[in-house]
Amino acid sequence: MASDAHLAVQGLGKAYGPPGHRVEALRDVTFHLPPAKVLGVLGPSGCGKTTLLRCLAGLEEPDGGEIRLGERVLWSKEKGIRLPPERREVGMVFQSYAIWPHMTVLENVAFPLRVRGLSEREVRQRVGQVLEMVRLTGLENRPATDLSGGQQQRVALARALVAQPRLLLFDEPLSNLDAQLREATLLELRAFLRDLGITAVYVTHDRAEALTVADHILVMREGRVVAQGTPEEVYFQAQDPFVVGFVGRVNLMEGRLLAWEPQGRARVELAFGVWSCTGPGALPEGARVLVAVRPEHFQPRGEGNPLLGRVVSVAFIGEGYRLEVAPREGPPIRVDLRVVDLPRAPQVGDALELRVAPAWCRVLLPS
Repeated sequence: MASDAHLAVQGLGKAYGPPGHRVEALRDVTFHLPPAKVLGVLGPSGCGKTTLLRCLAGLEEPDGGEIRLGERVLWSKEKGIRLPPERREVGMVFQSYAIWPHMTVLENVAFPLRVRGLSEREVRQRVGQVLEMVRLTGLENRPATDLSGGQQQRVALARALVAQPRLLLFDEPLSNLDAQLREATLLELRAFLRDLGITAVYVTHDRAEALTVADHILVMREGRVVAQGTPEEVYFQAQDPFVVGFVGRVNLMEGRLLAWEPQGRARVELAFGVWSCTGPGALPEGARVLVAVRPEHFQPRGEGNPLLGRVVSVAFIGEGYRLEVAPREGPPIRVDLRVVDLPRAPQVGDALELRVAPAWCRVLLPS
């Protein structure tokens, strides 16, 4: 079932509303997804994620641009091509699963094939194969309402897979599950997609979901693509303060660029001291900058930039402690420390000396 289809989107635009009051949901959206890879589309509510998904599925018509799946053009205003949803070879898993409660598991999964008029023998053969893939064999005759949330999600996935789509779309598929089940189902879903070699687009507002399931990440804001790359590139190398803050917890500390060091690092004056940081070399000395440091990159020992302060809040999170540490000047800084790295549990009022390596301190230009 591995897909050989790449997805190419070029200059996609979509606006709603009357003239003079148009709201641009998509603005020149462009990206390329190789075959058998998963694209995670991430962004806040109203950024255009669902509109993009509906345009790919053929449920919305863009105002401009082109959508290509493999060698087939699905939509192009310039070429006058508008393939309807049923001819796009695109499957979709909805947020609500859209499972029919009056049907059994088999009937739910078989529905797309029976609509096409396939023989009952072929229907049962293909349904059996897909149910085995998603580990639901033996539940064929179970009413859909008797299934757990995770099982219902797998029924929705099986129904999308049984039609053998070249592209699979997911619209917030885990948002109805509790936290523990969501984590287990996400890992299961990632394994399914990798094993089957499915080309997929996974839309979510949850950055942990996107980073876990996707091979490539697209971050959207107000209809535009503001970052794209591998999960590691977007998480560790993004230069836009919005993207840095959206894909994970971060401290954004105001400072002034003093000078560039011989090894290409920037010396930045912060409220509580001078740090050595990584950053784009084009920034001029004296520029106002932000220094981004993720809470998990602080260490209680070792080499690097020092942070001296007092603990002002402590929260135990199982594998570690989530702290706020107030330096002698400036606002408190968020710090995550692992239990195994500490001689004892930190307490409010404790004096701490922490370190963070220059490689984990990134210089950004303010938005």
